[in-house]
Amino acid sequence: MRIRLTARETGLLCVLLIIAVISAYFMLFYLPITREIDTIENSSMVLREQLDASVKRAEKRDSMVKELNQIFENNEEPVGLAEYDNIKQVMFELNSILSDTLDYSLSFGTVDTDSDIIRRSISINFSSNSYDSAKNILHRLNESAYRCMLDDINISISENQITSVNGTIVFFEYK
Repeated sequence: MRIRLTARETGLLCVLLIIAVISAYFMLFYLPITREIDTIENSSMVLREQLDASVKRAEKRDSMVKELNQIFENNEEPVGLAEYDNIKQVMFELNSILSDTLDYSLSFGTVDTDSDIIRRSISINFSSNSYDSAKNILHRLNESAYRCMLDDINISISENQITSVNGTIVFFEYK
């Protein structure tokens, strides 16, 4: 027994079949593929960011290696960090450098011991005969035998060419 379908029923069944095929394609192929593409795009974006960060680290490392090679090409040994509680040697160094000044005063700040690198701050004031001699003294302080950093340096020149220098010098020591 065969059922005869009218043209209208056949058309509706064809439309229903087309809708079922399109829905199956959409659910079985299109949605999973677009989700996979979105996932791949997101992971590729993360990978690009990681690659950019790696390239920046490599460039920074290369520049540091280049800088170290330049330092060692000059046949100069880089200044190392002194052991902790190096204040006596620092005082001898400061006295030998500042002995060329007209007068000087030192004021010791707190010692920062929060990490393995100790920071010893010393406020320094001195007067010299000329700007060039003050510049030479600052250069000698910066190039001293102990690792240090000059900070907040103020230079003033009076009418009689006496140069006054105020600032902070920070010595670094290793714990």
